[in-house]
Formats: sequence, C-alpha cells, structure tokens
Amino acid sequence: MSEHFPRKPGGGHDFMASIDQFFQSAFRNFSTQLFGSSIPVRIKEEPDRFVIEAELTGIKKEQIELESLRQALIIRVRHKGEITTIDDETKLITKQHASSKSERAIPVPFPFTEEDIQAHYENGLLRIVIKGKRKTISIK
Repeated sequence: MSEHFPRKPGGGHDFMASIDQFFQSAFRNFSTQLFGSSIPVRIKEEPDRFVIEAELTGIKKEQIELESLRQALIIRVRHKGEITTIDDETKLITKQHASSKSERAIPVPFPFTEEDIQAHYENGLLRIVIKGKRKTISIK
C-alpha cells in the first residue's frame, strides 16, 4: 500500500500530499466534464436551404454523430482518451481513461426529414445543408 503515497524528501509517506494530488487530478476538468464544451457553429439561411458549418479541428469523422429531429439537428462529438504513466522508481503503472461528449442542438425554421440533409466533413469543417424553406401563411 505504501507505493500509492508520495514519499517525503526525508523518507516516509506524505498522506496529505496524496489526497491533494487526488482531488487536483479528479476535478481538473470538472466543469467541462459536467457541462461539456460547446461546439462553435455558423448558420446561414438561404432561400431554398439552411446551412450549418461547425469547426471541429482535430476531430475524426468517426467521433461525429448527427441526429435529426422534426425541426432541429443535433451535432454530437464523442471524445475518448487514455493516459498511461510509469513510475520508474516503484515500477507502478497507472492508466487513466476519460470519455466525454459535446453536443449542440440547432433549431431549424422548417420541418425536414433525413433525406433533406447532406453532410460533409473535411479538414476540420463539418458542413451540413438541409433542403427546404420557411412557409409563409397569407392572412385574409
């Protein structure tokens, strides 16, 4: 059990330092893990289509998921990571696994189906085009 606690410079173990280290590493990214990070988007409404562009630099296409609702589109990005550290003195191997997701719901001003959506991802830019337009109602 002694290998889990850092050693004091003069020998022995520093229990309080190990507790501090635990809380610092556990809560380092607490706010982004709890609330996720926002996905930046640019939205442009054209006469016959709705265009959404999302900057996803450093993200692989396999990490991106799109979900269509009746009048909204959800962009979801999943992140997974693993960090392995090896303590040369104690030969202790530590592996930390982390996963998170970011998502953004974009309201669309008209109903659409999956057939109306075209999505393309290249060089960190996700471009989504939804065919359709707003319908106006005439007042008599």
